[in-house]
Amino acid sequence: MHNRFYCYIALFAVCILAGGCATIEDFRAMPPSERADYVCERHPQVSDLSSQLSSIDAHITDIEHALSTGYRYHSFCKQVPVVEESEEVCEDEIRSPTLTVKKCKTKSSIHHKTVCEETPVVIDRTLERENLREYRREASDLNSRYNREFNICHTKVRKMTAAEAFEYHEASSRGLIF
Repeated sequence: MHNRFYCYIALFAVCILAGGCATIEDFRAMPPSERADYVCERHPQVSDLSSQLSSIDAHITDIEHALSTGYRYHSFCKQVPVVEESEEVCEDEIRSPTLTVKKCKTKSSIHHKTVCEETPVVIDRTLERENLREYRREASDLNSRYNREFNICHTKVRKMTAAEAFEYHEASSRGLIF
């Protein structure tokens, strides 16, 4: 029994790293609560809210950094042509029986490269603090919605059999359940 638990943990870790490859057998091996965690973390509504929270957290981190330094960088990028010369190709051109002229050409190719310049720009601390408050409020609201959706899903899936949970997971992955 102890070895089976470690096999389950290893299989569960592999499935998570591989992007959710659980089979019906995996679902049967999982305790109801862990099965519900697996299904609900991947549920479209829950994962969408999680992505939104990650995005807002990135904004909050950016604003906090700008407030701590007093500036942020503005990037200006443009495409510039880059000429890449290749090897020289020469041909002999016969102009007469006694005169041969060597003609050489250098072949070149042009590709474009993105070049960016970053300029430090002083921030408006009042505006940044207002933005930070707004993002924190939005993060709090989203976190509440995330917890509510996750808990609703978890309560529902925890009561399901392994087969029902697997079917629910498959259907929600295909966007058939909201």
